Amino acid sequence: MGNKRFSIVRIHFAIFALLLAFNFLDGQEQKGSSGLADIFAQSSESKSSDEVVEVEPVVVGRDSWNEAPNSGTNGGEKKEKLSENSQVGELDAIETKQANFDQNGLPMLPPKVMPAVNLNRNFEGTLVLQPRKLGFVKSFAYQLENASGKRLAYVDTQGLRSINPLQYNGKKVNLLGKLEPIEPGSKKFVIRAKIIRLIE
Repeated sequence: MGNKRFSIVRIHFAIFALLLAFNFLDGQEQKGSSGLADIFAQSSESKSSDEVVEVEPVVVGRDSWNEAPNSGTNGGEKKEKLSENSQVGELDAIETKQANFDQNGLPMLPPKVMPAVNLNRNFEGTLVLQPRKLGFVKSFAYQLENASGKRLAYVDTQGLRSINPLQYNGKKVNLLGKLEPIEPGSKKFVIRAKIIRLIE
């Protein structure tokens, strides 16, 4: 108990000593510094004591800025003399010939909208497996047929991943892929299948 009271008294004494020290330091600062009114009074006195020197403007062609200008007749005579003495020569010709461009250069044709043959599209039909015809192996074993049995296009199944197209043989399917001719100028088309889905 006694130790606890003694420690509380020590803490109160330390706080009291700190407050006295701050009071003492604050009083010394107030004696050394003057108030805001003194600062503003000093600045206004210093401004009034300095004399402001006015700078006169400079006017080209006159000795002082308030001197009257010369008579207007002299300027007109000078203009007439200059126009009589100066001779106007013939100016260089501006380029008037049309530029001849090579066939490889300009002008270029405006860009055209290319046909949408490289877009992936959906194709629906029956997937049929016909690997051979008269004993010869075909390039594309699968083909897509419409409802009447007519071939729409051959199907390239190399782009299909982790799907066996044999399980879709003879069933209605939806193919997502690009439609391309087998050879340039050929009327036979091939669908480069990426996704195959069963239609129920």
